[in-house]
Amino acid sequence: MPERTHDQHALYGQDDFFISDAAEWVNGIRIQHDDGFGFHPSGSSALRYSWDTGPARHTLRVSLGTGYRVPSIKERHYAFDHSALGYQVLGNPELDPETSLALQAGWQRTTPATDLRVQAYMHRLRDLITTSLSTGESQPGLSIFRYQNIEHAQVWGLDVTQRWRLAGGYDIEVAWSWLNSRNQETGTPLPQRPRHTLNILSSLPLHPFARLLISGRVQSSQWQDADATVRAGGWTTWDAHLEHDLPHGWTLRWGARNLTDTQKRYGAENDSRPEEGRTLFLSLTWHTPNDNH
Repeated sequence: MPERTHDQHALYGQDDFFISDAAEWVNGIRIQHDDGFGFHPSGSSALRYSWDTGPARHTLRVSLGTGYRVPSIKERHYAFDHSALGYQVLGNPELDPETSLALQAGWQRTTPATDLRVQAYMHRLRDLITTSLSTGESQPGLSIFRYQNIEHAQVWGLDVTQRWRLAGGYDIEVAWSWLNSRNQETGTPLPQRPRHTLNILSSLPLHPFARLLISGRVQSSQWQDADATVRAGGWTTWDAHLEHDLPHGWTLRWGARNLTDTQKRYGAENDSRPEEGRTLFLSLTWHTPNDNH
């Protein structure tokens, strides 16, 4: 790959206005200059309102903003050759910048023992930058993905996260996401965006200096290409590891990633499972007294 350069500068401004002790209004603007695409402004406005009901703290947030993103050097020029694993991801020098209009609304309820967060959003995008399976270039045993622009797209969804802090230091968090996406030109779903995703994370103290952490991810099926002709099935993975706090700021971690050995089939176009199968690991890290870990 020949040497490529990319110069980009941005100027930010933000005004934070406290309407009252419970309400806040934040406005921001960003002016960006890119050597390949020139100047472009974007801005946002957000409102926050908080109130209490007994031990529960409620927070409501609403925001509206515009976005602008130029394609990176990787997206325009890089060739990611993973033929040994059955796929390549190729850049596209003809990509245009992506612009968006985003509306979000969220509510959070926090108590000493629980934390519930709900957020709904809607994004309208022009020249969305995404990767898509190129069925015309792909060969048996080798899937070719390319970056491309989708002229008009819309994404809307819902994120719900519930966290419980239980007796004995046990902590569990469950996060579910629902996503609906649409290519406004063709009416087909956007590629590589699963409709449902579920993440689970739990932490169990074994004694004052050790913890067991278990995490899982469940993902529904997704379309692999922009024409919605190749569909990849859903999958589930689980990870588990132990953490031991040692003297003098050292932490020992050991465990396994992808316990179920859920792994993509070599060269399969209709498979979005992880490339890496079951993996055992052992690590030793050191942190200063002021570090968080």
